[in-house]
Amino acid sequence: MAKILVDTEIRKKLETIFQCRRETVSLALNCKTNSDLSKRIRKVAIDLGGSVKKEENVTVISK
Repeated sequence: MAKILVDTEIRKKLETIFQCRRETVSLALNCKTNSDLSKRIRKVAIDLGGSVKKEENVTVISK
């Protein structure tokens, strides 16, 4: 899944806006949860200047 990349200032703002713990914001931004609150956190994070990082697939080539 994609991730929302934000700096520490924005994370603290999100904690204040939604009156939730740092862990809740982290799980939401890393798309580990998909509740209504998580969706709102992701939307506001993007509105505040966060960027979306697409999923990366890594292929390991063995010898």
